[in-house]
Amino acid sequence: MSITAQFWQYAKEAILSAPSAQTDEERNGLLELVRDWTQAALLERQSTDHDSPAEAGRCIRLLLFQVLRGDPRNVIKVLDSTA
Repeated sequence: MSITAQFWQYAKEAILSAPSAQTDEERNGLLELVRDWTQAALLERQSTDHDSPAEAGRCIRLLLFQVLRGDPRNVIKVLDSTA
């Protein structure tokens, strides 16, 4: 598994765990992990595939929009489409 794929997997695990968090603090921490792993995956992909910074920014904005909507299934779809 590539480094980028590992980072996407970590982001997926965090977003799937967020709805079952016991506290708002725990949920927010998991959502921060989603953001961080997603950024890491996009940066890794950009460094190997030479994607533009604009494309990476678009992916992050789309992912954050789905997170804010609160439907983890949509977030997983976004992550899968960018992997």
